[in-house]
Amino acid sequence: MILFVGRINDSVKGIEHIYALPEGVYDIHCVGKGDLLKRSDITQHIDITNDELLNLYKQASLLVVPSRYEAFSYVSVEALSCNTPIVTSDRVRIADYFLGCKYVRTFKYGDLNEFSKAVKETIGQSVDLNYITDVFDRRKLRELYKDVYLNC
Repeated sequence: MILFVGRINDSVKGIEHIYALPEGVYDIHCVGKGDLLKRSDITQHIDITNDELLNLYKQASLLVVPSRYEAFSYVSVEALSCNTPIVTSDRVRIADYFLGCKYVRTFKYGDLNEFSKAVKETIGQSVDLNYITDVFDRRKLRELYKDVYLNC
């Protein structure tokens, strides 16, 4: 199962990449309001609860974040925390924290063939939850925040 979470009609979110995937190969779930092209393998979820979203993260074999630009990507952290690997465009900066990790893959934004290849190679990869916890440790982040904003 592939999961997309975001504003479907926002051109920045890159939903068009989803349609580059061969129809019928993956079970694709899109969470968000907007108009999706009808496909037999795409299910849309609108106005779901946090628990329902959490269950989708846990069920997914991959989260895709094909955005044109995104400074961080909170949905990526949520997915990784649920042991769900991610594929992001090269313009989503969270990938900078995971260079060399097989469970985080980037592709050149707009390159639909590279996107499809990244999906195929990343789907189902196991996530190193210890690494995720270390990278986003609350204490470490608090100290970094203090260093940046309180020592000016």
